[in-house]
Amino acid sequence: MANKLLIRLYNVGLGDCIYVRVPAESPATQDFHMLIDCGTLGETQLVEKAIKHLETNMLPASGNAGKKRLDLLVATH
Repeated sequence: MANKLLIRLYNVGLGDCIYVRVPAESPATQDFHMLIDCGTLGETQLVEKAIKHLETNMLPASGNAGKKRLDLLVATH
């Protein structure tokens, strides 16, 4: 599964939070990790749940000794 495009959608109460992992093209490059929107107005419980899931389930960056990273955060509005 690590060599497949991965898209996860999270309900954060107001819109969605979208995580995208684009697999590396070769062993010499790294996966690309992107988060699109991840905010709310008011209650934060759903956002906190989404962030916890990302922290525990986000796949590690390839060639990075198991470390996780986010390459791009996109805020649409």
